[in-house]
Amino acid sequence: MSSRTTSRTGLFLMELILAILLFSLSGAVCIQLFVQAHLISSKSVILNHSILWAQNTAETFYGCNGDAEEMLSFLNSDDSNFGTLSEKAEGTTLSFYYHKDFTPIPPWQSFFPPSGYVLTATVSPGDDLTTCHILVQEFSFHRKNNRKSNETLYELNLSLFPKQEVSDNGK
Repeated sequence: MSSRTTSRTGLFLMELILAILLFSLSGAVCIQLFVQAHLISSKSVILNHSILWAQNTAETFYGCNGDAEEMLSFLNSDDSNFGTLSEKAEGTTLSFYYHKDFTPIPPWQSFFPPSGYVLTATVSPGDDLTTCHILVQEFSFHRKNNRKSNETLYELNLSLFPKQEVSDNGK
């Protein structure tokens, strides 16, 4: 009679071990799915911010009739003077740096974080057509080997036929 009791106990113990193993495997799969969902959500927030800043710059380009200096003064409001302007061979480049949470970094700030985002808008005036290339990139600076790496998040090409004022000479 005692051998029959131990065999039932062993069977129950084996069933309990299998149930725990099944629940732990399903728990690991669920945790992995939650982590992947969080990563996808974080990437979509970053992409949405990138699109928002690029669209803001594009609307400013159209509103300022392709004038890079006017764009810089418009995008640099009184409370956030964070853009820089530089002349290059391909045109005038506006640069804006952002922290990881997309708050602007002023160019006079001596401390740049090891990673963040940069928006560059290159305005190239032409004879008939003014173009603007807007690029939002994630940057990271590796202090160990003094190397920068950039990953493109969003890119936008614009073209504008500049409006010219027409003067009426009384005719």
